[in-house]
Amino acid sequence: MTINLTLLIVMGAMFAIGLYLMLERSLTRVLLGIILMSNGANLLVLMTAGRAGRAPV
Repeated sequence: MTINLTLLIVMGAMFAIGLYLMLERSLTRVLLGIILMSNGANLLVLMTAGRAGRAPV
């Protein structure tokens, strides 16, 4: 597996677990779900930026 595939799997898992936690009634779980989804979104931004050393879009 390459690093891109690994990051993609981790990002998908973060979104899935975050969504599951946000569907719970406990405020703590909802907050943890929001944190996980925001971390997944940050990984998405890092993946779309491309490899290091290349010119930005």
